[in-house]
Amino acid sequence: MLDVQLLAPQTTRALRREEYDRLVALGAFEGERVELIEGVLVTMSPNDPQHASRVQFLAELLLPVLLERAVVRIQLPIVAAHESEPEPDVAIVPLGDYRRAHPDHAHCVIEVANSSVSKDRNIEVASMF
Repeated sequence: MLDVQLLAPQTTRALRREEYDRLVALGAFEGERVELIEGVLVTMSPNDPQHASRVQFLAELLLPVLLERAVVRIQLPIVAAHESEPEPDVAIVPLGDYRRAHPDHAHCVIEVANSSVSKDRNIEVASMF
């Protein structure tokens, strides 16, 4: 029997944002909830009903107020610093056409979190700036 630990790499290599985008375009993560944080492919928690209802509430609250002033993006990528492409629960970004590229900054980012509070506050926030 082969000892799998013998195959473990001595070091890891960060995934560059361009590589991640190509893999997404090719469907490599189809059916998976992942995001790129600091060059690391991170699995995202599933949306339970409580989480989903809070995100929906925020969307319903923000959309009418910000109509024609900003774009409200729900669980969609933002191109961030440090080889990151997080998918915050809610992001308020400048008006623009985002069909060809994700926004590279946001006016406001909101994360709805119960179990992932520490990760959201310490890692995801740092990856956006």
